[in-house]
Amino acid sequence: MGPIWLPNALIVIIFSILVYQYPSALNFKPLYSKEVLCPLPEFVDTLNHEKTQLILHDSAFRKKTLDRFSRAIQIDTTIDEKMNDFTKFEVFHNYLETEFPIVFEKAKVTKINTYGLLFEVEGENPALKPAMFMAHQDTVPLGDIKEWKFDPLGGFYDDKRVYGRGTNDVKGLLVGLMNAVETIFTDYPDHKFQRGFKLAFGFDEEISGNMGAKKIGEYLLEQYGPNTIDHIIDEGAPMFLELKGTFFGPIVTSEKGYMDMRVEVTTPGGHSSNPRDTTSIGILSRFLESYERDKFPASLPNSSPMLKFLECNAEHHPSSKFSLKDILLKLSRANELAKRFIVRKLEKIKLFEYTIRTSQAIDVIYGGEKYNSLPPNATAIINHRITIGDTFDTIWEKAIKHAVPAAEFSNVGLIVNNVEIIPATKNGVIKIGQLEKNGDMLPAPITPAYDDKWNRLTSYIRTFYEKEVYPEKLKNSTYIISPTSMQGNTDTRHYWKLTDHIYRVQPGITNLFEANMHGSNEYVDIETHMQVVAFYYNYILGIC
Repeated sequence: MGPIWLPNALIVIIFSILVYQYPSALNFKPLYSKEVLCPLPEFVDTLNHEKTQLILHDSAFRKKTLDRFSRAIQIDTTIDEKMNDFTKFEVFHNYLETEFPIVFEKAKVTKINTYGLLFEVEGENPALKPAMFMAHQDTVPLGDIKEWKFDPLGGFYDDKRVYGRGTNDVKGLLVGLMNAVETIFTDYPDHKFQRGFKLAFGFDEEISGNMGAKKIGEYLLEQYGPNTIDHIIDEGAPMFLELKGTFFGPIVTSEKGYMDMRVEVTTPGGHSSNPRDTTSIGILSRFLESYERDKFPASLPNSSPMLKFLECNAEHHPSSKFSLKDILLKLSRANELAKRFIVRKLEKIKLFEYTIRTSQAIDVIYGGEKYNSLPPNATAIINHRITIGDTFDTIWEKAIKHAVPAAEFSNVGLIVNNVEIIPATKNGVIKIGQLEKNGDMLPAPITPAYDDKWNRLTSYIRTFYEKEVYPEKLKNSTYIISPTSMQGNTDTRHYWKLTDHIYRVQPGITNLFEANMHGSNEYVDIETHMQVVAFYYNYILGIC
């Protein structure tokens, strides 16, 4: 039996090593700080209670709204990367003008690149920059019709949901916005807006928005110049989420970057009866297996909106005073060891893993010409969504790390991002580069939180849900409104020069992924659609 002091000495040694590695490990000041990490917004008194309740609950208004929404779903606006004829969008434009005639009469309507739609309502006060609200007209393809319970272009709805392609992503938002503005103009035909506002609807968001939103952005820059929009709100997280009895209002203030990487292996051809030790497909497979197995490191820099989301949960969650996890979250910004613990936990949870890690997905692979001929070429496309803190170089460095051993094993050359790493040999070469530079982007600039614009928006959101939509449900609960980030990308990428305040959030309760976004049987909750109309009716009247 060893000395009784040995385990204690071992603990001291381990603790000393941790403190040496993480000098801030002894920093517990945040636990005693009285600073509020996530202040709750104030209530506003400008909501029209009677009209809001009518929009949310009146059966006649609801039926008219849902019938109107259903007709939008019945119009095919599906697109894919191969599409070059967009004339079918004229049908959707005719639908909008028929359903919302007063919007077309009162607003300045500009069709940009033929099918992009921009509605502009002027404000009386030139000192107030206009707000801009976004959606997109296009949807992803229908997929396998046999997997749909209802006709994807039928616009069917029952007493809870509306089904069909685009209900969730995002015709519900677009039609709801138009409905809100039409209702405002109907109720207040002579209203003088102090702040102007714009509605911007691209038509190719699902294939990166280069013909729609990009052209609208260029038009606005040419007409008005940079930094001429007060703030932008686009599709994003639902404003109201209930998770395990806790109520959240996540507002996306940044989104991940994007890069498609092309890996091409070229080797001499030949007959399969006399093969070399490795073929193009074999070399490519060796690289891909190694690359895929090695995930990008997870990280949570202090600038990350996801860290702020977690801090807000720790501060306002009912269990935060007793949970070790929440205590560590409060420490994580100042204590490196606490943050490392949180990162380790998050990367094991599928819901959160790729909010803090650059993702990699081998989506396309092709090669070979004939079953008895050696393949002269093999190619793969790897999609990456770049997390905050990483760059394109993060991807190139990892590509080199795994491509060098593959190239050396097969005695072939290696070129990465147009830089020769290993000279080409008679056996061939591996070339790794960007598939399409125009479509790639770094993580979006982070919209400031807790400034005047944030406080104004979140005050309306809090008032809307706590006073109008769910007053009983939230009577004794905290509605946690906080910044966050998301893995996907939106058309907002084309508007970065117009404002540094871009919010990706939409009224409603529908969890975008549970509602089969991009899949069969896509739907949106009826309550979500009615909330879009009611929220924007109040928000536009209140801030404009």
